[in-house]
Amino acid sequence: MNRYQGISNNFKEQFLAYKKEDKRIEDKIVQRSNQIARLEKRRTKLAYPHWTAELLRPLWEEVKTHFLMVEFSDKKDEYMYPMGMNSRVTLFAKYGGETLMVAFVTGSLKKGELYYETGGITQENAYDCVTNPNGFGRKKELVTSVEQIVGFIKRQITEKVYPETVKP
Repeated sequence: MNRYQGISNNFKEQFLAYKKEDKRIEDKIVQRSNQIARLEKRRTKLAYPHWTAELLRPLWEEVKTHFLMVEFSDKKDEYMYPMGMNSRVTLFAKYGGETLMVAFVTGSLKKGELYYETGGITQENAYDCVTNPNGFGRKKELVTSVEQIVGFIKRQITEKVYPETVKP
């Protein structure tokens, strides 16, 4: 074998090894591309758990079961849309001609946290629509039980419908 044939054979081996490895890598790329396409298709079918539908609505439905004389709107009429920069959802009920309300905001969605506004303030202008339209500075409490919200509504009933029973 002459020197050129040795060089030529060496090149052919390198070229064939290159083509073989390139084909193997290309096959992996195609396989991964197909896998990515399947995963993206599965991802589009995932249902995002909206906090208003999966956290707030079940809580509110449970709260409703504790009151016979309080007028709540029908489920289809209760719009639970977050409003403002604070993403507040305010829900209403009526009792004795008085409007009752509970405002909810989220905490950490990863932890499933939900807060309600207690009616107190941490800033002087927390309820001022002109200087603080988004209501930052309102006191919030972490919701830990249905009874906590039921108690909050009962306090509102007492304060609004039977104010003479409220101690100053």
